[in-house]
Amino acid sequence: MSPSAVRRTTAGEAESQMEAESYYTSDGDIAYIRVRSPHGPVRSEEQPWGLRDYDEQTGDLVGIEVWSASHVLPEELVAALPPPVGGA
Repeated sequence: MSPSAVRRTTAGEAESQMEAESYYTSDGDIAYIRVRSPHGPVRSEEQPWGLRDYDEQTGDLVGIEVWSASHVLPEELVAALPPPVGGA
């Protein structure tokens, strides 16, 4: 995907993806930080550092996914994040 690439999810997919408000998984070294619950479908925009997720209805930022999280986020933040629901 290019930095301007966009992916969309349905409201149901967004809800299941966002059940864990924030998490870190060492599998892929990814941190997800939820900002707020979406009201409908979610649109993701790829950035050099990860993804920004936006609520398609409101345009509000609902979360960010950070790649190489253990290298770019403070160690204390990564350590404080729980594993994703159902694993890792």
